[in-house]
Amino acid sequence: DGSNVGFIRICGKNHGFKKFSLSELEKQWDFCSLPDGLYVYSDKNPFEYSETIFIAAAGGAVMLGDNSEISGIDIYGGGTHGITGSVKNAKITDCRIHDFGGANLVTDERPNIRFGNGIELWSDAQDILIQNCKIYNIYDVAFTMQGFPKKGGWKCRVQKQYFMEQSAIL
Repeated sequence: DGSNVGFIRICGKNHGFKKFSLSELEKQWDFCSLPDGLYVYSDKNPFEYSETIFIAAAGGAVMLGDNSEISGIDIYGGGTHGITGSVKNAKITDCRIHDFGGANLVTDERPNIRFGNGIELWSDAQDILIQNCKIYNIYDVAFTMQGFPKKGGWKCRVQKQYFMEQSAIL
């Protein structure tokens, strides 16, 4: 199902030139993901450039739970978020979080809205520590706190982060 791809990677380079109709495909690596498949504009068969084509489809890699700890892992490659949740007492330490985002936000009434964050904490997340993580190649933002808090807002500490250039996903 190619209906919600955030970006494609060919020859080790991310291409985020997502279009929303076939008629918009105009230049090399423009792509359009529709319910019947993924369409890529290329001057020749894309597999002639690379044996491996990476497709970042919608879906986050890690859903946090209360009292959870994630440490020392490499989390990458999805059309939405790397880590997400509305939780209490969680730690994210010494991780690499990269190559996320660009999928279509289908729950938004506005057309063609793209999203995707490295770490997204939702309403009322509390006692969260994010420390010594490298976050890069994210379509939207590296770290965000979103939603409509009802119980007192967010309580998070972010220490020693490395937010690298986001030039690879446009």
